Amino acid sequence: MSHHPFIEKNQQVIADFSATQDVPFYAYDIDGLAQHINQLVNDDIKLWFAVKANPLSSIIKTLASQGMQFDVASSGELDQVLAQGVKPEHILNTGPAKSLAQITHFFEQGVSVFVAESVNQLALINQQAKEFGVVPSILLRVQLRFEQDSDNPLGGNELTPFGLGVDEWKEVDLSHYQHINVVGLHIFQWGNMLEADALIDLWQAMIAPLKSLAIALEFELAVLDLGGGLGVAYDGDDRRLDWETLKQALINVKAQAGVDELWLELGRFAVAEYGYYINRVVDVKNNYQQDL
Repeated sequence: MSHHPFIEKNQQVIADFSATQDVPFYAYDIDGLAQHINQLVNDDIKLWFAVKANPLSSIIKTLASQGMQFDVASSGELDQVLAQGVKPEHILNTGPAKSLAQITHFFEQGVSVFVAESVNQLALINQQAKEFGVVPSILLRVQLRFEQDSDNPLGGNELTPFGLGVDEWKEVDLSHYQHINVVGLHIFQWGNMLEADALIDLWQAMIAPLKSLAIALEFELAVLDLGGGLGVAYDGDDRRLDWETLKQALINVKAQAGVDELWLELGRFAVAEYGYYINRVVDVKNNYQQDL
């Protein structure tokens, strides 16, 4: 077995349970997870858990008990989170594909914060807001591109299905959407970042174009959501992101952007190191002087 402290502490329990199973299983360090989340949650940055990272009931309950909010991208995820006692005011609806049926389901369950990734989504959310007689808070998801000859912090301009470009959003007249309240912008175009300096440079590069977009669209930029992308090394790499360093950088971004709230959506960084895949070894053989 692994020499991780959780595995060593519970080695006999895991071995005994494994002997009764014909299939692999996961073992979770729930106490360790709770302690980890407690160290992350703070008053300066609003943290959302990306439920797609792990929708297990005990994970959701543990994170909720430590003050995490929930980033939910489907009706199934929503039902699972609500079933664990999470209140709808602690839920954010994200995702590039939102059908009318899905948006309606979120309204029916009392969710009132949405990320709009297209003009169509904006229209559907506005339509259902009118139908339900509520005014939801909306963040517009932005996909940035940088000039070809510039020092591109994204490392490229690959087109993705997430959000709209600055020019595309600038064509939208928000006054046509009377039943919603656009409060902020969302951006997230990177993943599993292991270098704090690179991540901080990305965040810093987002401030000016997003502030400019909010001015062009004539709404007050109260919320900036920087998504996630905080990495975990899966291959034995010793690099680890220092949360205190990142938190201070985020506090600086919040001040420079002039927003009331700064949001992050954490997935693997929240939970990856607290689950263990257990599989019994059923055979060992020596072949060409190597044990397999």
